[in-house]
Amino acid sequence: MDANEIKELLTEEQITTLLISLGANEPKKDNNGNHIYKTVCHHGESNKLYYYKDSKLFKCYTDCADSFDIFELIQRNRHCTFIESINYITNLLNIKTTKNKGFQTKHLIDDWKLINKYNKLPVFATPLVNIVDTNILNLFYDMYHISWINDGISIEAMKKYQIKFDIIRNKIIIPHFNIDNQLIGIRGRALNQDEIDEGKKYMPIYIEKNDYRHPLGMNLFGLNKTKEAIRRIGKVVIFEAEKSVLQCETFYKEDNFTVATCGSNITNYQKNLILQLGVREVFIAYDKQYKNKDTEEAYKYADKLRYLASKFSSYVTTYVLWDDEDLLDFKQSPSDRGQQVLEQLMKNKYEIKSNGMEN
Repeated sequence: MDANEIKELLTEEQITTLLISLGANEPKKDNNGNHIYKTVCHHGESNKLYYYKDSKLFKCYTDCADSFDIFELIQRNRHCTFIESINYITNLLNIKTTKNKGFQTKHLIDDWKLINKYNKLPVFATPLVNIVDTNILNLFYDMYHISWINDGISIEAMKKYQIKFDIIRNKIIIPHFNIDNQLIGIRGRALNQDEIDEGKKYMPIYIEKNDYRHPLGMNLFGLNKTKEAIRRIGKVVIFEAEKSVLQCETFYKEDNFTVATCGSNITNYQKNLILQLGVREVFIAYDKQYKNKDTEEAYKYADKLRYLASKFSSYVTTYVLWDDEDLLDFKQSPSDRGQQVLEQLMKNKYEIKSNGMEN
């Protein structure tokens, strides 16, 4: 029995058993009878992880903004390999994947299929994302907030990325363009403390009841400007936030080879966007989500970064930036302390092999 056969044979009851083992509750159902679970794919708390019984696929409608099967769901939740996800299912559900034949027991998962899974360059389709008329940006002001200037972002960089200011809402306006330089969404960085306290620091902009949100997992911020440098240099640095791309634009200008996922995950679509550019090296440069590197908190976060790196490590040389020297404060980006600190972290990077182990 191979992996596809296992997936096809899983019943909805078995799927629920697996999800509960990963931290979900009993599911709700939508109008079509599809199960809705807690977003255990990224250890979230909202009930927006849908399981579509016909396609046998999950869809996360929050941070992941991505579709995936049960094997990848387990990999995301447990930060494990594809083989380990299969073993998790078969052990939990007592599914037999071996047959006794003659003098030996053979493991019948197809190794050639696994080789193809990890080494074949992925092919992907362009998602259906609404294109926004760029004239909407004329509603905002060409003003550049002092807080971002103090954070090491030049006015020149903000002009290049069409950063603007909304006086009425007191927000920094961040337009998001796709790789073809088409406007697909607008985010606002709140400056009012009450909004920040409510968890609304970065939110889509609404204008006259029009919602300018877009699926963050279906794009990479900055790629419309940095794609040529990425192709030319053969490298890409993946940050979480837009600010980091703008800081690197300030540092490196035409040699800026960075993008931002605008979230704590890297979707398959984002991965494929990067690989299609022909990169040879990928650097995961996510925010420092630990206070002490010798704590359980740090160990768990390191596992998450290894998992994100493993999305690329079968295709290209992949590194993780990890702060061993306390160069950063808690929740800071590797670019927040300036060019010198960023380059020190790049120098001390860890290579992640395709088996998830680092050098």
